[in-house]
Amino acid sequence: MAPIQECSTRSNNFLAARDTETVLALHCEVFLGPQGPLPLTGVTHQTLSRLDADLLLCLQPKLVIMPLFTADHDATTAIERLVELGYTGPVTVIAPKLPNPRLVERELASLGLMVTLISP
Repeated sequence: MAPIQECSTRSNNFLAARDTETVLALHCEVFLGPQGPLPLTGVTHQTLSRLDADLLLCLQPKLVIMPLFTADHDATTAIERLVELGYTGPVTVIAPKLPNPRLVERELASLGLMVTLISP
């Protein structure tokens, strides 16, 4: 299990898994959390509304994972926010079955980050 570090930002306090491969999961708790169908350990779960420069500075994620769609936003909005905050690392987007997943992946990558789209 990864060591835990308390992170404090202006907008929130939380415990974060800290190791050399910190992963930030945005809106993935339902399927990647401990009770989800694909539990992933060593991940810090957050929502887009809590994503700010302080959070990125505290976590220094090596990877950000997000769904293609949520009830409130899509991956385009989240990636634009990451770019705006200065994140330059890779992003993995989890999507349902799509007719042309590579086209969607290219569109997301055109926003300025290295994007990998995972779709069945």
